[in-house]
Amino acid sequence: MKFKYSKHWIKKKRFRRDISDDMIEYAIISSNIFKDKHWSDALNAIVRIPPSGRILKVVYRRVGKDNYKIILHFGLIKMETWYDKGEDVYNIQLKKDDYWKSVELPNGVIIDVAKDGSVLSIEILNASKVFSGDVSKVIEVATKSVS
Repeated sequence: MKFKYSKHWIKKKRFRRDISDDMIEYAIISSNIFKDKHWSDALNAIVRIPPSGRILKVVYRRVGKDNYKIILHFGLIKMETWYDKGEDVYNIQLKKDDYWKSVELPNGVIIDVAKDGSVLSIEILNASKVFSGDVSKVIEVATKSVS
């Protein structure tokens, strides 16, 4: 598999040395093919990278039989989820960093923010009501479950 890189990716690659061509190739080979919602001729590969389990999303175009142009990527995200049954709270932990403050939205969502302004986690209150019916599996497959 041969890669060409967009100017955007070339700039980003200097700072994201943790994303190798092997990881990009693994994502493209292992992922289902999804059309990108912003570029009509682009595809998305979304996959968990073993052994870390971090999620990598790659936006790319096919430019031949075995040639791909890498447009951009969306990080290596180590995401954890858990559900606290006693409090009925579903938490999506995006990353660990220095906590700054929480922003509570009127719809029962709390966003924890890091000192650098990035989102650390998202808490959903009354989760059993939010994820009821056919989406109740969201709670069932949470990485951790707290009673």
